[in-house]
Amino acid sequence: MALRLLFLVLFITGLLCVSAPAQVDTLTVLHVNDTHSNLATLGPRCEDLSGTRGGIARAASLIGLQRATNPNTLLLHAGDLFVGDLFFNKYFGVPEFQLMQQLGFDAMAVGNHEFDLGPGALYASLEAAFGDSAGYPLLSANTLLPDSTVAPLRKYIQSFVVRQVGNVKVGIFGMTTPQTNLISQPAPAFIDTNIVQIAQANVDTLKALGCQVILCLSHMGVALDKLVATYVPGIHAVVGGHDHFLLDREIEVTNVAGENTWVVQAASYYLYLGKLRLIIDDTQVRLLGYEAIPIADPIPEEPSVQEVVTQLIQGIEAVYGPVYSQQVAFVEQQLEEVVLPDSLLTFGPRDTPMGNLLTDALRTATGAEIGIEANGSIAHPLYQGPIVGADLYRAVGYGLNADNGLNYRLATLEVSGMGLLQGLEFGLSEIEVGDDFMLQASGLSYIYNPNNPPFQRLLEVKVGDQPIDPSATYNVATTEYVALFLDLLQIPYQNLHVYPDTSEFQVLLAYTSAADTIRASVEGRIRAGTATVTTNVSLTGEGIPTAFELHQNYPNPFNPSTTIGFSVPVPGRVRLSVFTILGQQVAELVNEELSPGSYKIPWNANGLPSGVYFYKLHAGSEVATRKLLLMK
Repeated sequence: MALRLLFLVLFITGLLCVSAPAQVDTLTVLHVNDTHSNLATLGPRCEDLSGTRGGIARAASLIGLQRATNPNTLLLHAGDLFVGDLFFNKYFGVPEFQLMQQLGFDAMAVGNHEFDLGPGALYASLEAAFGDSAGYPLLSANTLLPDSTVAPLRKYIQSFVVRQVGNVKVGIFGMTTPQTNLISQPAPAFIDTNIVQIAQANVDTLKALGCQVILCLSHMGVALDKLVATYVPGIHAVVGGHDHFLLDREIEVTNVAGENTWVVQAASYYLYLGKLRLIIDDTQVRLLGYEAIPIADPIPEEPSVQEVVTQLIQGIEAVYGPVYSQQVAFVEQQLEEVVLPDSLLTFGPRDTPMGNLLTDALRTATGAEIGIEANGSIAHPLYQGPIVGADLYRAVGYGLNADNGLNYRLATLEVSGMGLLQGLEFGLSEIEVGDDFMLQASGLSYIYNPNNPPFQRLLEVKVGDQPIDPSATYNVATTEYVALFLDLLQIPYQNLHVYPDTSEFQVLLAYTSAADTIRASVEGRIRAGTATVTTNVSLTGEGIPTAFELHQNYPNPFNPSTTIGFSVPVPGRVRLSVFTILGQQVAELVNEELSPGSYKIPWNANGLPSGVYFYKLHAGSEVATRKLLLMK
């Protein structure tokens, strides 16, 4: 009997051991990104000018509510705290760093705008915010700080951090967009472009440390987030920023190992709080759900945080005037500023109401033929209803000039038609990723084919109602930042004039205040389509070119097609041929009698190897030769 009882006890004990479920835990990841010092509420505004959306005080209330109802919570910021609001111009990010620490942020990615004033300014802001306290870590595994002048930033910037959240060990590593090297001022710091290899190395390290969940806190944009998620197994989620995209549901990416990674992003400016929920057991991490929660009425503003924001606004208005408390205009209908990537790649109008409003303002302020601004420099829409000066500032809030402490200054310059074409092509070269470099314009219109390869997308460009002349010189109104970008692209210009005490914000403020009620719309200044390029260009002067001229081909470099232009002032036989550098003729493009005029001849070099070629024009006794570069 005793033996039978012992057997029964052992059997039941074994059954319980087999049947006991594995430890199951949940993890909630709350996240924001691209806040750009937008600490006050945003429009649409009430009659008393209070904002109905956003604001860090309202975000604080929502974060507190979510923490109270979701155990095991992380709070992350995916980068770009610097630049974009008058809070930054007055306080250089210090209050936002401090408020984020009070709210319990676990980590923040390093964004490109963190380097807009150089690494020294970032270090100074962090020191002012945290002093001897460690603060929360800024994460960027691909930010290199080799020089002694930037070494102090290692106190704050690290590759990864490990957090114990309840029973779950979480590893978080950061990544920064390599575009930072081009569009910001990180030097002598450097943003490494080997993002896949660096991400894999950090995943391996975090696995070795026993992390059950691995998160990539990224400021690279959705396109690169998906790339890393695809080629780096072991990342459970990418919490992203940089695009300002509102992803109302997760993007599921299957990596090369057949595992799923979830990519998320929560718009910008404290307008949404992303909420990613994961289930963790002994063997796997599964998605429980994702949502982007609006930070808007009726969520109240947390009183202690709101008191800080109110005091900060008083300090701003003491310097810049009543930019939060006085109405400057009324917006008839919300004016959008962004072109979504899916739209960039489909046919239709691609100018924006904000782009048209701003470039019209630049052109009006200077009397220039053309006004241009990059989409990426237009940061905010204008919401329907009353607006204040701060709303206009946020729309163009990038940059900081020493003359008046506002944003980038107004500038005019002269550039050739060829230079404009090169700039437009560059602006269209990354439309698969986003609209940052795409140029909005006034006095200029263009059509592009999104299906063509980069640097071969322009189909038609007009200045006013006339086709652009590559050899002509045009007067352009823009900002000092665009002029700096032309330098980086090695596009020549001349007669640069930077207005010493006039910022882009002031131009927009004067233009909109004069109108009282602001109206702007999509007009079709920019179109994605399939228009055919006309090979003949309009005649110069009084209808006949004044000189024999062979123009530089465009685009150059090219693959595989380019266009060669030339002008002949008298009738006669014209011959245009292409040669290798050894003098072997590979194409004869023209050999016929031509009337006086200007011509464009397309040439497809398909079938020829990459390399340097020469094209030679004979017209009577005149001979001219130029060089072109085929890159496949």
